Amino acid sequence: MAELRVDHGDELGARAVDDRLDVHLQALVQPRFGEQVEVLQHLKAHILRQRGPPRIIAREAALRLRSRARMRGEAGRNNAERRLVWEIGAGWGGFPYQFKTVCPNVTYVITDFPELFLYSATYLMTAFPGAKVAFWGEDSTERLLERWREYDFIFLSNTSLAEMTLERLDLTINMVSFQEMTDAQADAYVARAHALNCPFVYSLNRDKSAYNPEITSVSEVISRYYWPREVAVLPVPYTKMMDELPSAHDYKHIIGWRRVKV
Repeated sequence: MAELRVDHGDELGARAVDDRLDVHLQALVQPRFGEQVEVLQHLKAHILRQRGPPRIIAREAALRLRSRARMRGEAGRNNAERRLVWEIGAGWGGFPYQFKTVCPNVTYVITDFPELFLYSATYLMTAFPGAKVAFWGEDSTERLLERWREYDFIFLSNTSLAEMTLERLDLTINMVSFQEMTDAQADAYVARAHALNCPFVYSLNRDKSAYNPEITSVSEVISRYYWPREVAVLPVPYTKMMDELPSAHDYKHIIGWRRVKV
């Protein structure tokens, strides 16, 4: 993809800048997860080069992205390209809300401790009152997942990992919990994603928590089944201020591409 450069001279007016941003935002919501990292980098570079309040520029870009994603999702809701995303440990549901808002043509499977569904399921069902939802225990895990296209959210117990069988899985996500697991627990989840032929894994974790001696490192566990690539999103982790120095224990955004052989 060619580098996006913006000239603020008279020869390039606001409309031309807007058109170029349109192109990149449209590419960002194409249903090809593997291309999004590169497009995000170009979009970020574009925003940083703009004149004007960065917050306003970023907000306008986000609103346009959300609008285009919603239109694509509504247009393709019932076609064969509906995607399946699996998040391991969704907490109170904040990230699923953002993902489902931007990419509505997705069935979002959440594996977690069942008691945490009091938070995530309550929140997501309130945020999406028209969503179709299924819970572990209403039917066998196998039968629930056979009908995954009928649902917006599927909530599965962490004890049902061995019962997960899927005809497709497009993306596996873990945020800030692999680092708290034992090596065997994290390995079991990543190995399951690989066995289900999931092409991509996204991780936002430290390699290990400071008080967790029971895991080698999250990056190492992922690398057993996926080719890991760290993606620099910000100069510092979200837990630090912009003027702080990075450290070896910082959070890492990692995209893993599935290995053919392990």
